[in-house]
Amino acid sequence: QWPQKIQRLEANIVVARQQFLLSLQRELDQQKTNSDKSFLQFFYRSVEARQWPSSGKVKRLASFGDPIDGDFQQLIATRQRLAEAQEQFQVDYDHCLNRQFQQLFDLANDETLLKGMAMSSHSFLQRLLDLKRQSPAPFRKKAKQNLRSLWTYLSRVTLKVSPFSTFTQLAIHP
Repeated sequence: QWPQKIQRLEANIVVARQQFLLSLQRELDQQKTNSDKSFLQFFYRSVEARQWPSSGKVKRLASFGDPIDGDFQQLIATRQRLAEAQEQFQVDYDHCLNRQFQQLFDLANDETLLKGMAMSSHSFLQRLLDLKRQSPAPFRKKAKQNLRSLWTYLSRVTLKVSPFSTFTQLAIHP
């Protein structure tokens, strides 16, 4: 959902920028004074290079009226919507990531896992026990690294089954 929304907004910015640049070019062709021409040329080059002009230059642009000002306001609004969407995406991404880390943190409390870790990696077991003593949220860099290591370890345990592993349950079939 997010990639399509952001791509759509980025495409809208391209269209709004092109529309604004066309309006600016038309206005530039109609200007008679060198001062206004050089200002509009500077503004054109700035927007074309995706650089944002200063607020004073934006105010001066508004003095030229429609359609330039209307197209520029549309460009500003589209940029604002994109910034809001990117910010919301980051919030949602962080929330999802923290939820995944929380699930791994909860797994770190599993007795079977801890027993298996005691037999395979004492240092990693100690890091997990230290992690359990910390509050889970917000996850700091070291906690995230330990949880990623736990994920790697769990993936390996799941995919590389061994009859001698503490994680493999064997039963004799009568």
